[in-house]
Amino acid sequence: MKKIGIFNATRFWQKYVFGNPPDGFFYKRAIDIPMHIIKVKSQFLLNTKWVLPFQGFDLYHTYNSIVPINKPWVAEVESFMPRFGNMKETHFLFKWAIKRLNHKSCKAIIFTSQFSRKMNEPNFVKWGIDSSKCHVIYRAVAIYESLVNEASSDFNILFAGNAFYRKGGTEFLKAIERIDNPNIKITIISSFEIDWEIYPSNDEQEWVKNYIAKDKRITVFTSLPHAKVIIEMQKSHVFVATTFADPFNNTILEAMSCGVPIIASNIRSIPEFVEDNVNGYTITPNKENKEEIIDFIEEKLLFLIQNPNMRQEMSNYSIKIIKENFSIATRNNKLKKLYESFL
Repeated sequence: MKKIGIFNATRFWQKYVFGNPPDGFFYKRAIDIPMHIIKVKSQFLLNTKWVLPFQGFDLYHTYNSIVPINKPWVAEVESFMPRFGNMKETHFLFKWAIKRLNHKSCKAIIFTSQFSRKMNEPNFVKWGIDSSKCHVIYRAVAIYESLVNEASSDFNILFAGNAFYRKGGTEFLKAIERIDNPNIKITIISSFEIDWEIYPSNDEQEWVKNYIAKDKRITVFTSLPHAKVIIEMQKSHVFVATTFADPFNNTILEAMSCGVPIIASNIRSIPEFVEDNVNGYTITPNKENKEEIIDFIEEKLLFLIQNPNMRQEMSNYSIKIIKENFSIATRNNKLKKLYESFL
């Protein structure tokens, strides 16, 4: 049984995959200097795992991070690597990170999507990183039973994402405003934070607040335990995620794992799991033409409300895509082969 050291797992999908290792391996939390706990802000320090020696691991498996010691390690990568914020490539620490990625102790670089691999490819070629080190292995999510009540006249629409405005929340509400149907029930799970890319005006924020208060079809949760988020997904007829910017959007995967059709943006990694007219509908979001997004959401919601057979077909495809590409069995089969190739 090979022992693999992992690090701080903050996201539910990380806890899920590291709690279910491939056969012949087990994951254990490695001891490192806890930069996140002491509230360090340097991206170099946060995304370099300062591992304490003599822990007896056969391999370290990091997420978006460099390992500075000469023990076998792999890095799972969501966006750019190294992930040192605005540090210039000419900086000596950045050059050191490139050497670590090229070092023989770095056994593999695992991209979480084809998009992230392509995004890094030009730099990796320039830096001379061996392409045989690079692999795409998707995240995994558990599969859940749908709890949709087709006998009910209610139609449940779910929007979930703390970065409400970046994830297209205003446009979603404006589409809902146009749909005069008392049977639709809208659930929003969001803390309404403003993080990056989209910065709403005070007037927009006030409109959102007032509209939510006015439309009695809407229920808002500013926070929910993950298990309850899944239950809301299981009860939903459709999940709306017309985001303007997202590295991956794991919430879409979780909605799909509950058999939910998706209305989403076709940006970055999302087209790798939301196929237009297969398990949902996609649009290229244009910040300069938000009316187009509102029209799109309204049109697709109305169509799905009126076409239960299409909803069921899309639901089936969502589950099929998860089983084939995003199940724990699929991920672990690929990881097992990869780990065994160098251990």
